[in-house]
Amino acid sequence: MEWTKQDAFYCNGVLMAPTRYGTSTLRNHKDSCLEKIQKGELIVDHLSSSGGQVHTLGNWKFDQIDARRALAEMIIIDELPFRYVEHEGFKRFMARVCPMFVLPSRQTVREDCIKVFFENRELLKDYFKTKCLGMVSLTTDTWTSLSNLNYMCITAYFIGRDWKLHKRIINFVQVRKHSGSEIGKQLASCLVEWGIRKVFCITMDNASGNDVVAIHMKEQLKEWGSDILEGKYLQMRCVAHIINLAVKDGLKETGKSVERVRESVKLVKSTPARSRKFKDCIEFEKIVSKKFVSLDVATRWNSTYLVLESAKPFEKAFQTLARNDKKFKKHLNEKKYGNESLGITTSDDWSSVGRLIDYLKLFYDLTVRVSGTSYVTLHLLFDEVCEMYTMISEWADGIDFEVSCMADRIKSKLAKYWLEDELENSKMNRLCYMAVILDPRRKVEYLEQALKKVYGESRGKALVEEVKDEMRLLFDHYKHKLGIHGSSPIVIQEDEQEPSGSGDRKKKGKIWGDFRKMKRDAILKGTRKSSKSEFDRYLEEEEEEEEEEEDDEVVTRALVGSEEDEYKFDILGWWSRSGMKYPTISEMARDILVVPISTVASESAFSTGG
Repeated sequence: MEWTKQDAFYCNGVLMAPTRYGTSTLRNHKDSCLEKIQKGELIVDHLSSSGGQVHTLGNWKFDQIDARRALAEMIIIDELPFRYVEHEGFKRFMARVCPMFVLPSRQTVREDCIKVFFENRELLKDYFKTKCLGMVSLTTDTWTSLSNLNYMCITAYFIGRDWKLHKRIINFVQVRKHSGSEIGKQLASCLVEWGIRKVFCITMDNASGNDVVAIHMKEQLKEWGSDILEGKYLQMRCVAHIINLAVKDGLKETGKSVERVRESVKLVKSTPARSRKFKDCIEFEKIVSKKFVSLDVATRWNSTYLVLESAKPFEKAFQTLARNDKKFKKHLNEKKYGNESLGITTSDDWSSVGRLIDYLKLFYDLTVRVSGTSYVTLHLLFDEVCEMYTMISEWADGIDFEVSCMADRIKSKLAKYWLEDELENSKMNRLCYMAVILDPRRKVEYLEQALKKVYGESRGKALVEEVKDEMRLLFDHYKHKLGIHGSSPIVIQEDEQEPSGSGDRKKKGKIWGDFRKMKRDAILKGTRKSSKSEFDRYLEEEEEEEEEEEDDEVVTRALVGSEEDEYKFDILGWWSRSGMKYPTISEMARDILVVPISTVASESAFSTGG
C-alpha cells in the first residue's frame, strides 16, 4: 500500500496517511492534539480556515456592547443610513451569523454613531494639545446648498511621529454668509475649540474674501504668539482653482464649438425618447463604445473636458441625429450664442474639439496630480508649474492660430498668480520654492536652472538668492524656537564607518569608547560646533540620486494614481531618517512639506454623501 505525506490542519504537523481508505491515523492524531492543548503542552498560534484570514485560537465571549460599537463603526465607515439595521436582509444575515446579537433600532444606532464621533474627537483634541510635534496646515472651502444655506468645511493636515501625512476634517459648520470676516471668525473659533494654536499655512481658493480671512488669521496667530515671521507664508492659493480659472478663460477662444457640443449633449440627455433616438444613430453608424455622453457642470472647466472627451467618439451619431431629427436641429438653430444663432455642430467644430481634448487632458492630469490628499504635494508644485509654462509657451508659438490664442489667454491669467517681478506684487507663496530646496533630489541648482528658464538669466538668479535669504530667516526662526544657538552640532551617526586601514574600532577599547561618549555629550550640550551652519551643510551635500523610471505607465500611475498609490520617492521617509543629522531643517521640512496645494479635500466633503 502506498503512503503520502499530509499536513495536519491545526497544528501544522506532517502525518503519514494512506492514499486509500482508513482515517484512523488522522483521528488518533486529532485526539492526541486536543489532549495536548488541554494540558497546555501544545499552543496553536494561528488558524487560516476562513478565506485566508488569520485568527488566534482562544476563548471567545460574546459582548453586546462591543458588537454594537462595531456596527456603529460600520455605519460610519461605509456611509450607510441608520435605517440599514432595520432592513430585512440584514436582520436575516445577523440571525444566522450571530443569533445572540440583539439588533438595535435606528435611533439607538444614531446615538452609538454620535458617541463614537465624540470619543474620537476627544482623542484627536488630546493629540493636537499634547502630542502633535509639528505645526498644522489647513484647507477651507465654502458651499451653498440648494436650500440656499451656507456651509464651511475645515480640514487639518499634519505629519505625525511616524512621519506620515494625516488628514482630518475638524469642522463642518453652517455659516451666515461667505464674507471673509465671517469665515475668519468661524475659523478662529474652530481652532480655539480644538486647542490648535500652531497653524503654519491655510490653503484657500482665490476668492477676494479669502484675503480678508488671511489678514484676520495673521492677527489671531500673532495674538496667540504662534505666528511665523508675521504670517508671511500663511496664505496658499489653491492650485487646482488657479488652473481652472486660467483654462476656463482660455476656452473663450473656442467657446462656440464647445457650446455647440455641450448643447447637443444636453439635448440628447434631455428626454428618454431622444436618448433612444441617439442610441439608434450610434447603432446605425456602428460605433462601439462602453461609455455614453455625459453632462458637465458649467462652473468647472474640467467637467467641460470630460463632456468633450465623452462626446467626441459619437461625432457621426450626432451628425446623423441632426439630419434625422428636425426638432433637434431646430432647437440648436434657435439657441442664441451672444447675438448669433448657435447652430448645429460642424466638421470644423469637431476638429477643434479634437484638438482641445488633447490639450485639456494635460491640464486635467495636472489637476489630478496636485489634488492628492494621501501624499505630500508641495515639493512637486514647482516642477508642475515649470512644465506647464514650457508647454503653454510652445502652444503660443505654434502655427495653430486658435490654440495659440487660447495659450496666450491661459498664460496671461496664470501670470497673475505665479509670475512675480516684485515680492510686494506677488501672489505666489514662496514656500513652493523652499519645498524644492527641501527635496534632496533637487536643491538649489535645480531651482536656479528652472527659474532662469522661466524668468530669464538675471531675474532667475536674483530670485534664487532671495529665496535662500528668506529660507535662512526661517531657519533662524526654527533654530531659536528649538533652542539651538549658534551653529548646528555635527551629529555622529552610530553606524559611521571607520576610514580604510584604521582597523576595527572595537579593538580601541576604553579609550575609543570614552572618545565617542565625549563627542555625543558635546552634541547634546551644543558645545561642539561646525564651522558651517546646518543649512549650508545640507545645501553642499550631494543630491540624492533619482531612481530610473523603467516604465512610463507605472510612473504616471504612481503620480496620478488612486489614494493608495504613493510617490516613487518617499521624501518624508528621507527626512525621518535625516532628523539626527539635520535636526532644525527636518523640523522645517515637517511643517513646509505638509502644506496642501489644493482645497480638494475640503471641497469633496460637500459631495461625500448622497
